[in-house]
Amino acid sequence: MARLLRIFVFACVVVLPCAVLVTEIVLYSQNSLYLNDRWIVQKRMMEMGVMGADEFLLTRTLLAQNLLNLGSYHGYQEVIYRQPVTLGQIEFRFQVEDGSYLDMTYNRDGAGYSGLRLSRREDMPSILFQSTEKGRLRSKTLVPIQAIGPG
Repeated sequence: MARLLRIFVFACVVVLPCAVLVTEIVLYSQNSLYLNDRWIVQKRMMEMGVMGADEFLLTRTLLAQNLLNLGSYHGYQEVIYRQPVTLGQIEFRFQVEDGSYLDMTYNRDGAGYSGLRLSRREDMPSILFQSTEKGRLRSKTLVPIQAIGPG
C-alpha cells in the first residue's frame, strides 16, 4: 500500500506537471491562423499572390505572446472571423504606429459594412463609417477623440 501511495505522489508531483508543460509547448508551436481555422486572411483570397500573405497565414510570428500583430509581414492585413458574432460591446487594446491606422469592420453583409477607424495619420482622421460592399464610403462621422499617442 505504501508503494502504491509513493507511485501516486510521484505521478502527481513529477509526471503531471511534465505532461502539462509538454502540452503547452505543443499547442504553442502550432499557434497560427492556418491551424486555428477560425479566421480568413484576405490577402490569401486575392487573384494574384501578395508578398507576405503565405507567411502571415502559416507562421507563428503574428500571434506571438497570444497577441494578433496585424503589422507583421508588410502590414495592412485584413483578417475576418469566420463565425457570426452578436456583440453588445467590444473592448480591445491596440497600438498604432506613426502614420498608421486601425480599421475595425462589423455588420458585414451583401449590402456593405460598418466600421471604426482609429488613426494616427493627419490626412485620415478617426471616423465611424458605413461602406458599400465594394468599400466606398456611404457616410462617415468624425470620432471626437484626442489624438492617439505613440503606444
